[in-house]
Amino acid sequence: MTVITLRTELIEYYIRRGFRVTNDYIPFPTEERFGIPKVKDLQMVYLVKDIHE
Repeated sequence: MTVITLRTELIEYYIRRGFRVTNDYIPFPTEERFGIPKVKDLQMVYLVKDIHE
């Protein structure tokens, strides 16, 4: 999943639920359907979680 890097409380929430932060970042989408960011140079980070059967 991806989370906006500025949402540290949300990232911490997912870490407590077993996700881990990767070092893979992507820029925030610039399409209008995602809204116009009020903060310049927003980034998103990938979070991953291992699934055990």
